[in-house]
Amino acid sequence: MASSSAPAPVQAEAFPDGTSDYVPLRKNTKLDPKKPHITDMPITWKNWYQHVNWLNTILIIMVPMIGLISSYWVPLRMKTLVFSVLYYFYTGLGITAGKSSSSRSDQPVGCPVY
Repeated sequence: MASSSAPAPVQAEAFPDGTSDYVPLRKNTKLDPKKPHITDMPITWKNWYQHVNWLNTILIIMVPMIGLISSYWVPLRMKTLVFSVLYYFYTGLGITAGKSSSSRSDQPVGCPVY
């Protein structure tokens, strides 16, 4: 007669998933845990440039500048004028609607928003 015991469950092989045996691939020698982060330091004339988000600054300056420079070579037609005016108002509406909905989301119903 055959034994009635079930076979032992098969165990999965262990693989390094980084949860308990994490080893960094490279060491950051520039990171000093004793030195305070730039956001914890006050803004002065000597370190103001370290507090600037340069990616956003360049994008905010360059995108309108490219548009202004490109407008010299693009002829103004009625379609272009209507599109630019509608686009201007739609972007303003999106910003306004987004701000009003996000500012009220943390307020209880019936509370005035100041």
